[in-house]
Amino acid sequence: MVGWVLLVFVVLLSGLLAYWGDIVGRKLGKKRLTVGRLRPRHTAAIMTALFGMIGSAIAIGAMLLVSEPVRAMLFEGDKVQAHLTELLYEQKKLKGDLAQKQGELEHTKNQVKTQENKVVEEQGKLQLARKDVAGLRAFAAILKREAVGVKSQLRMVRSQLTVLKPEIEKLKQARQSLNAELKYAQGDLLKFQEQN
Repeated sequence: MVGWVLLVFVVLLSGLLAYWGDIVGRKLGKKRLTVGRLRPRHTAAIMTALFGMIGSAIAIGAMLLVSEPVRAMLFEGDKVQAHLTELLYEQKKLKGDLAQKQGELEHTKNQVKTQENKVVEEQGKLQLARKDVAGLRAFAAILKREAVGVKSQLRMVRSQLTVLKPEIEKLKQARQSLNAELKYAQGDLLKFQEQN
């Protein structure tokens, strides 16, 4: 918007200065002034050109006073152009970097989705493992109760065994005496068989 206003201002100011220079040139021509050996017609033309140059200088000066971008363009145009070229190069580079980072971001998103799927799968396995653990705990509780029963039975058997140990010893001794009698009887049997 400011650029259009400046253009309209320059056009109007140039027209006004040209009109003023024409008026000054006509007046100088009517006065028939001369500068050095120049004819009055040439003097008027030179004066009109000078007023046109002064008008252009005034227009440019007014634009320089009013607009910072115009001052920058006139005095630092080459630097601004070089800076603009550098900025465009940086912009291309940044666009390339942005595209690369977006690619990396997409890759990272895919990795995150893969990891999330793995986490969901592992959570499912964990739920199954928890169910198995609950079943194993219940089974362990049953085994503990059975173990308590077996221990009490084992105590009873041990106590019965301690009670039965003397009888077992007696039975062993009786067996030994019976074995001895059996041997003796077998010897007698052999004697009877030989006699018969």
